[in-house]
Amino acid sequence: MFSNIGDISIVYWILFVIMAIGAYSEEMLPYKPRRDFQFIGIWALILISGLRYGMSDYNQYKGAYYLDYFQFEPGYEFLQNIFSGLGVPFEIFVFIFAVISCVFLKKAFSKYWFFWGMLLVLAKLATFYAMSGMRQWMALCICFYAISLLLNGEKHKFVFWVIIAFTFHRSAFIVLPLIFLYKRDFSYTLALIITVLAVIIGYSAKEFLFAAAETSELFDATGYLIDNETGINALNWIENFAFLAMGLTIRKRVKDKVPHYDFFLYMMLIYCAFLIAGSDFGIIKRLRDYYVLSYYIILPSISVAFRKQERNLINTIIILYFGLLFIRSLDFFNEIAIYKCVLFADMYNML
Repeated sequence: MFSNIGDISIVYWILFVIMAIGAYSEEMLPYKPRRDFQFIGIWALILISGLRYGMSDYNQYKGAYYLDYFQFEPGYEFLQNIFSGLGVPFEIFVFIFAVISCVFLKKAFSKYWFFWGMLLVLAKLATFYAMSGMRQWMALCICFYAISLLLNGEKHKFVFWVIIAFTFHRSAFIVLPLIFLYKRDFSYTLALIITVLAVIIGYSAKEFLFAAAETSELFDATGYLIDNETGINALNWIENFAFLAMGLTIRKRVKDKVPHYDFFLYMMLIYCAFLIAGSDFGIIKRLRDYYVLSYYIILPSISVAFRKQERNLINTIIILYFGLLFIRSLDFFNEIAIYKCVLFADMYNML
């Protein structure tokens, strides 16, 4: 961990506090959204991610924007070529990109527990994607929106938006199997089948993943696949399987109160299955992060399982947990821990 937690830029603390207050203040059952506060929350994320400068992959994307020396997916290439062709500076392109991605995020979380979704994004995704991996960040936001459409029964729109997400990052294909699960009650038989498949894949994970990379060209087999720095450690195993066990334990008490609870329980099961299938490979993180959406419903549902007068305490514990995850992610991706704002770019360049 950080030798000094104060090393984390204050903007991240402000962002987390906004989302935590929002989550604490929104009524859970029945859900009563704080539309005014949602506006503040989404714009806080847009400003912090959209005004970043020179952090992590920023300069690589900037070089590709002006020199076009990388071959990206067609969706990203299309946007990049439009804005670069119009002479729009890369810094403005980054901000517009942040706005577009966060619009999808806002639509994805607007119906249920918005700020719990935003806390999840901060704790599990923002540091690696919103502040660095632009293409997959867009793909994640679009897929989360697509999943919200699927839960409304709009299967064709779900497939359409997943295809759009695929044009930004090819990993987006991994959410397509959800189309077979959105109306299913949770089945321990199906859960067992998913687990056994994960074990089989995990037994020969290296060969399977390299074969998938070579046949589909989804990944660079010498890049993401063997990049262990974004892999999975023992703590991930413990916390994820513990939450899955909690989700299964409280299922009977909450499934009739929480919309689509069984669907998100399946998502958490698949999230854990990725741990079994390939815990040694960085690419597994990139695939499983589409299923991290399950946290957004399963963790707050733990609070719903308790009496109303006890929920504030449980919510506080869950928010603190998200806070610890956020600190841990900033520690892991420490190149973005010290925030740099584009408004002060000249000052950074003089140093």
